[in-house]
Amino acid sequence: NNLKTVKNYTLDKILNKRIEILRRSNKKLRKLLQ
Repeated sequence: NNLKTVKNYTLDKILNKRIEILRRSNKKLRKLLQ
């Protein structure tokens, strides 16, 4: 059960990082388009 939690936590961190990167590039794109 503990292993499962750690795995989920890691996945969560990775996903959050990707979302953060996506948001940043999205902002840059919007600036470019304006």
